[in-house]
Amino acid sequence: MAKVSTEMVALGDVELSVTTSGSGPLVVLLHGFPELAYSWRHQIGALAEAGFHVVAPDQRGYGRSTSDLGVDDYTIHHLVGDVVGLVNHYGVDDFVVVGHDWGALVATHCALMVPQRVRGLATISVPILPPLNASVLDIVDAQRAGSFHYMRYFQTPGVAEVELDGDPIGFLRALYWSASGDRPINMVGPDPATQTTFVGDLAIPAGLPQWLSSGDFEAFARAFMSSGFTGPLNWYRNLHRNWELTAAWRGRTIDVPTAFVGGLADFVVNGGTPGVAGRGVDLMGAMCTDLRSVTLLDNIGHWTQQEAPGEVNEALLAFLAGL
Repeated sequence: MAKVSTEMVALGDVELSVTTSGSGPLVVLLHGFPELAYSWRHQIGALAEAGFHVVAPDQRGYGRSTSDLGVDDYTIHHLVGDVVGLVNHYGVDDFVVVGHDWGALVATHCALMVPQRVRGLATISVPILPPLNASVLDIVDAQRAGSFHYMRYFQTPGVAEVELDGDPIGFLRALYWSASGDRPINMVGPDPATQTTFVGDLAIPAGLPQWLSSGDFEAFARAFMSSGFTGPLNWYRNLHRNWELTAAWRGRTIDVPTAFVGGLADFVVNGGTPGVAGRGVDLMGAMCTDLRSVTLLDNIGHWTQQEAPGEVNEALLAFLAGL
């Protein structure tokens, strides 16, 4: 087995906790919300054993990485800059970037902003869409008609923290269950018309989803109990600003080799109709000029690489072998 180690890497205004393993071409793994480099525990060793140097940071605001930053320090430019800084730190010119959830958005912007350095791009859960004519937050506001939406709930500093920091274990259990392929069929979410908190009156099953051991959950829970949620929430607080900051790249295609992996029980992938690929997956062909593969997994939810590690590893290794 390839040795796995963790180190702190200083990058200007931040210090990132980085899990690394193996040697060879560089592959950077970017986690989403609310996760950590630990979310890639099933992929790090497998990719390292296949001959790659794997680097998985706790991104800024998460885990042991720097989190005492202002809202303005979490723009997409900062997040992409962290990735490029890591690549420079390890002394290589090009890299493959793999991202899940928010990490997929950062990975995609690496391919847009520094395409000359990206050998390949793989996104998990989040399809690569053509540019929007408004920010995601504006679209949410236009569609929600005053009803609750978590992205709007996350916007005002100090509001969502009361719930998330007040009961991190309850919040994490609720989110990991509600977005999981193991979610019970009869698990009904809160009514957006009356909902005022993220969890609301969501009926959360006992225990944990089958893909998440008690030790794994403890790793996440301890990290967020220590660091809090303000850093991760500040990513959301830049949604509109990011749309403004990326105007220069709007309309450009992704021209590097690209792959997508998604679960058909993931609301992001199925667009609200479990078991089918939503329109977002179909639109990837218009955005990605070198789309090498699309892998869709039955009965797998949003925590794709944790719920189906074997299938995700197979898809990633096949993609990497073709680069």
